[in-house]
Amino acid sequence: MKVYYKAISCFVFLFGLTSLVVGQENYASNIKMDISTSQKMLITYDLLSPEINSLYNVSLTMTYRGSPLKFNNVFGDFGRLISAGREKAIVWYYSNDFEGNIADVKVNIMASMIPAPMAGFEYEIIGDKLPFTVVFQNQSKNSDSYIWNFDDSGSGPSNTSNMENPEHTYLRARVFLVSLTAISEESGLRDSVSMQVNLNLGELPVSSFKYNLTSKAAPSTVWFKNTATHADEYHWSFDDPDSGSKNYSAKKNPVHIFSLPGSYQVILTVTNTESMESHSHSENIIVIDSHN
Repeated sequence: MKVYYKAISCFVFLFGLTSLVVGQENYASNIKMDISTSQKMLITYDLLSPEINSLYNVSLTMTYRGSPLKFNNVFGDFGRLISAGREKAIVWYYSNDFEGNIADVKVNIMASMIPAPMAGFEYEIIGDKLPFTVVFQNQSKNSDSYIWNFDDSGSGPSNTSNMENPEHTYLRARVFLVSLTAISEESGLRDSVSMQVNLNLGELPVSSFKYNLTSKAAPSTVWFKNTATHADEYHWSFDDPDSGSKNYSAKKNPVHIFSLPGSYQVILTVTNTESMESHSHSENIIVIDSHN
């Protein structure tokens, strides 16, 4: 079972004063130079992105009469992790770097997209009964750190992992929605994917019951008929602490005596011991005072 996301790049033609680097797409366009201000060159360009929230590495090179030009006093939108936008700006204070005819300086800007992470994984279930060990195989691309969530809150800190290819042991059987977030440490970008891991061993238990009062007034003996399905363990709570240890029962169809009048919230919790899933159902039972 695999889930992949693929980023699709598009080509933006570079014109003006720039040139293409063979084999690499350049996303900088509409490059302009303004040298109207003495000893300062303003360079502007457009960085149009085919993908939302993409980041770019932008390099600036300059030549003077065909020879590479060294420069220091340059500031603005170049370097690593540059976001897309129109009229990105670079300022070069050239008085300390250059003594020739500034009009003969040629500018080249190369903007290469930083590959976005693409999350994906597959898994293998070990065994055919509880506990299940699930081995996860990371298929992510363009990423170097990971956050896993195994949708198993009962496992405490083990519910998450930062390993590339983790394993997780499930003590319950149901359908778990496992998620993986892949992160590029270079760009800070991330991508997430989720997949169902089906460990369901059968039908989930459903709790229900009926009851019959021998008398509406206290003391009242109540007969309970268990109508739960897909369960093989039972826990009754009669909300009657005055009855001591008889306030609870593990019988399938118990009988309880309510000695005092009141409203009692009886709860039946049933468990399927194969899947370790549980379910609860409650009913309010009202016992009146015999003197009313």
